[in-house]
Amino acid sequence: MDGDLGKRIKRLEAIEEIRQLAVRYAAGLDARDLIAVIGLFVDDGRNVFYRGEDGVAGGEALKASYNVTQRRYTNSQHFVGNHVIEIDDDDHAHGAVYCRVEQELGEKWTITQMHYQDRYERHDGRWYFAERRTASWYFTEWNEAPAGPKKLRYPDRPHEDAVIPRAWPAWDKFWEAGPPS
Repeated sequence: MDGDLGKRIKRLEAIEEIRQLAVRYAAGLDARDLIAVIGLFVDDGRNVFYRGEDGVAGGEALKASYNVTQRRYTNSQHFVGNHVIEIDDDDHAHGAVYCRVEQELGEKWTITQMHYQDRYERHDGRWYFAERRTASWYFTEWNEAPAGPKKLRYPDRPHEDAVIPRAWPAWDKFWEAGPPS
């Protein structure tokens, strides 16, 4: 029982520390504290933005990438929601995080609902991001509902299809079954 209890406590501590990674990431981006954001990644950690690019890996490259992306927005508020974490072993885990982001883009206020697919690694007793893959359900101006197709509606760009929810294998299977009988 004691050994089992110890394992359960260790697992719960890992889950809570990993959960805090997502919150610290959001707070770091909103504060534009890029040093804090980069410090949440392993040395060769990777952030993959949007549509499956290889992403950017490593401290200075990550910092340069965030410096570009975060300068697009005068202001932002990231609200972290659902977070599912699966512990793979003592030093590896993976998970999914929902995040709603409101941000000022030039003269416009935008809103997006994002989904992160994460891989986590533990080094020297501390959990870090090994990889974050970002996808969006929608991106639109605050006063424009993202109903219908082409839900990525960045100001001054052609509207695009969103990655989520079609990226999930269960999504198409669900709809292929047709309406309820």
